[in-house]
Amino acid sequence: MAERIPADKKVYAMLNLKEPVPVTFGGREWLLVEDAAGVFVNYYTVESGRYYQVNVATDARVTGDRWLTDFLSSFEMVK
Repeated sequence: MAERIPADKKVYAMLNLKEPVPVTFGGREWLLVEDAAGVFVNYYTVESGRYYQVNVATDARVTGDRWLTDFLSSFEMVK
């Protein structure tokens, strides 16, 4: 994932999004990118050489909401 971050940061800057912030759900590290209002959030991670991305767009800030934490913690990557 480290090699993707510089390119991703350029895209996020063009879209006026915040820089990636590491967060952990269910023992797995994700990078969180969100807009200033927190109504668009993008979580991404790499597991076993595969890239996973989850986007959430809504009308209210969802970062930290229990349903989102439960959802992201529920992922079980099969090797």
